[in-house]
Amino acid sequence: MYDDIWQILQTTAVSVIRQIKPDLNERAANRLLDAHLHPDHFSMPIHDFAIEQQLMNWSLGSDQIEAASAFLKFEATHTGLGVARVLLRTHTNRQGVASVTRDARYKVMSPRVMGLFNSDTEQDWRSWLDWPNMIQSWISWSERAPQPHQDAAAGFSDTDRTALRQLQALSTQQALDLPHKQIASGSYGWNRIVLGFYSGLRFLNDQYELQPNRLWAEIDASRTALAVDNLVARWTSVREFGNALASSFLADLGNREFVKADTHVIAVATAALNAPGRVSAQGAIDFTRDLANHIGVPARSADKLMFFACSGQLYLAGLHPNKALIQKSKQDLLTKLSWVNL
Repeated sequence: MYDDIWQILQTTAVSVIRQIKPDLNERAANRLLDAHLHPDHFSMPIHDFAIEQQLMNWSLGSDQIEAASAFLKFEATHTGLGVARVLLRTHTNRQGVASVTRDARYKVMSPRVMGLFNSDTEQDWRSWLDWPNMIQSWISWSERAPQPHQDAAAGFSDTDRTALRQLQALSTQQALDLPHKQIASGSYGWNRIVLGFYSGLRFLNDQYELQPNRLWAEIDASRTALAVDNLVARWTSVREFGNALASSFLADLGNREFVKADTHVIAVATAALNAPGRVSAQGAIDFTRDLANHIGVPARSADKLMFFACSGQLYLAGLHPNKALIQKSKQDLLTKLSWVNL
């Protein structure tokens, strides 16, 4: 049964890839999918158009996966700096911040936001636990950044700088607790990103003393739906983090065994098990782990294959299907999976 399920998921993902990129043959599409499922490629990627093109070229060639690993770039999530960068990037991956990430090719890598981690401040990121240091670093970056006419994605407008200066007037406690809509600002987007990031850094320090190995140990231990939900729930204490963003942050650290029973995982498990009703979160996680164990891959690979087959979002290659295509493809997928146990 599990071999059939894996084959259906893989075939669907490859079909979606080929519909998005008709110039790719089946072999190249399979290689592209394999690159996305490799355990060394689970952490949040550092996007670059040239790298996306290089990956497409790799898929058409015959080089081993190690060659792709050599040019693909990911956040160093076993380091404190890498975790902090993923934390900040996660706060850009939400609604309500488009005014801040405007003009960026990759919203989650907005240079206006991620420029905070440049050579002048990168070594000082731990000092950002102090609110005055944190907000001053943002303001200093806004003054050093290119002008908008030089770089539209990195440049700060007068509205941006005003928003940051208004945040500078907050006390540390206000930065942690005051609802962003109660803050005088021309940009709620800046409130969400800056205050959310500051709250996250404080949480990392309070819970893990900024030690990534302690965070990773907790993720490693979260193997049941209850444990995952409890971990996610703890992270929702970070300002601006709901369940979706907290789950996204933890998943993007790249742990090989982390599984979250999201909408795709539950839909696949429900169809594949031919369940009379919606499979529980624990049932979906157990199914994903059983599938992975049978195939001989990390649980995260099975989780990601479900995501790629259901969403068609092949992010390492910059591939994104249109809505009509993926809706039909997902429905066909779930129908095929429901036949496996008949």
